[in-house]
Amino acid sequence: MANENGIILRDAIDLLAKENDPIWIKLVQLAENRGIRVLLANKIAKNTTGLYIRTKDGRKIIALKDSLVSNERRETMAHELAHAVLHSGKKDYNICLYFEGGKYWECLENEANNFARRLLRFLDRRY
Repeated sequence: MANENGIILRDAIDLLAKENDPIWIKLVQLAENRGIRVLLANKIAKNTTGLYIRTKDGRKIIALKDSLVSNERRETMAHELAHAVLHSGKKDYNICLYFEGGKYWECLENEANNFARRLLRFLDRRY
């Protein structure tokens, strides 16, 4: 599906059928089990490879840049999944995204990076 800004979104499920990457498949399944829709986008904010958002109506979405190679896609997906798990209960999570560079933002990013690293290590051992 495309919008008026030329952004094309595809469900990550479409990519699963073509991929033979058990870790990527597991990451998407983990997100879906939490009610998070995973999308691949041809355009995302500048200097951004992925993002996690909660819409006003309560939908949860992880969007990843569709040009990422396998390893980058895994890392970005794990990082955004970390935000969903660790930070989705924070009332001001979406607001904090607009204040990039502040201490609170830095703390959220560090937490997500640490979680993602551990999750990928765990999945790498299992699959």
